[in-house]
Amino acid sequence: MPTSPSHGGVMAIELRVIGCFGLHVDGVRVDLAPVPARILAYLALRPGAVARPALAAVLWRDASHERALGNLRSALWRLPACARTAVAESGTTLRLADDVVCDAGPLLGAAASPDLTDVLTWGWSDELLAGWYDDWVLEAREAIQVRRAGLLEDLAAASGRMGRCGDALMFATLAVAAQPLRESAHRALLRAHLDVGHHREAVGLYRELSQILALELGVGPSAETAALMGVVPATVGVDVA
Repeated sequence: MPTSPSHGGVMAIELRVIGCFGLHVDGVRVDLAPVPARILAYLALRPGAVARPALAAVLWRDASHERALGNLRSALWRLPACARTAVAESGTTLRLADDVVCDAGPLLGAAASPDLTDVLTWGWSDELLAGWYDDWVLEAREAIQVRRAGLLEDLAAASGRMGRCGDALMFATLAVAAQPLRESAHRALLRAHLDVGHHREAVGLYRELSQILALELGVGPSAETAALMGVVPATVGVDVA
């Protein structure tokens, strides 16, 4: 993640949650204890205010309400002084401060497909909070993968419309890797191959998709996917029945 200089005495705080967790203040890595790190990561993955009791209950599931809130207060106090401004407190709620730069922003936002020139810096194949296995992390990881696949499909489609066939193939391949059972991702990859005349490759991928769907979900390709493959010359031998 690129670093940003501080301005007017305000420290630049950057949070990494794609891949391994990391916190940098004015370009210098700051090591955190596990619980303070989880507080920042949880707030980063939930834009907006989070109620203190809700956060405490997530992090200390087996503790009483009062004990969990006490643990949360203690953990916030243990944040290094240079990182305390990363958490904005308002009454009984907490949120990540507005000026904290988080690398998951593009995958958490609801904006349309991003600029093609920026996306290669996003770590598309990196796992969210690698090495963490909390229940809330696993749920967020799945949600990020769904969002990631959707964005990649959009990027593949946009690239295809712009005649950037290589980019379309790359983005569609990454979409399939992000969500192997997502048929729309496979369809984007099939379309990308067909657009460049890779008919035999598309037929092979279609047959693989048919096998995957049958084994994992007990269904066949949708009518939309079958119709897409209907443009393949009969000599190639695809069976879309």
